Amino acid sequence: MSGKPLYPFGYGLSYSQFQYHHIQLSQTEITIQDLEEKGIDISLDVENVSQRDGYEIVQIYIIDNESTITRRYKELKAFQKIYIEAKSCCSLVIHLDSETFKIWDYQMNHLIESGTVDILIASHSEQFITRKLTILK
Repeated sequence: MSGKPLYPFGYGLSYSQFQYHHIQLSQTEITIQDLEEKGIDISLDVENVSQRDGYEIVQIYIIDNESTITRRYKELKAFQKIYIEAKSCCSLVIHLDSETFKIWDYQMNHLIESGTVDILIASHSEQFITRKLTILK
């Protein structure tokens, strides 16, 4: 046995199929101060390419590539459920605030560290599109 689950986390059985297009971060480089004050937005278009109306849950995961502590490899940070009619498209904006990027360090300070973070836009935990965010001091 492979040890892999039959279906990955967040996988939903549906008669509808969806595709993601025009994925953009509001910024690809941001200072810690700006991230604390404004956060970032992820905008995308979700298209229902099937013949049936359906619901899609857009999931946002992060992977911190340069953390000073050991973190989970992939962390679910946001999601949004949307209803899209057959052969239609829906524009969506998901906001990530500063809490999304904060960690507890060894001195028990709740802070944002500088470095690169992969933001994964996904329909489930194993099928995703990656955008890179650089957090500057």
